[in-house]
Amino acid sequence: MALSRPNKGTHPGWGAPGSRYDGMRFREAILDTIPEIDSLARTFLPELSPLRPHRPMIEHLKPLDFVLLQEDNQRLRDYHELVEKARFDEREPTEDDWERCEDIIEQMKSM
Repeated sequence: MALSRPNKGTHPGWGAPGSRYDGMRFREAILDTIPEIDSLARTFLPELSPLRPHRPMIEHLKPLDFVLLQEDNQRLRDYHELVEKARFDEREPTEDDWERCEDIIEQMKSM
């Protein structure tokens, strides 16, 4: 689907022109992390159930609580909230939402 990008100023849900997020649509970027997180989860638990399109991530990753929640019990809940906001919320995710998502993914990768 072709979406018009902002070319001046800012537009909700898009990275500001000239910033490091120029041209990035935060909703898509957050949703694009789902396969990456699923793949990461499978390194810990290869028999993890198949990823389903509308299944909440908190349910999908529940068998990995023991790994994902070791250091920060809020990490999985935060990621779940970001994905649900990107999936269903009328408000567009913000740059702060994307940065939180990036931080969570980096924390999960470093485990």
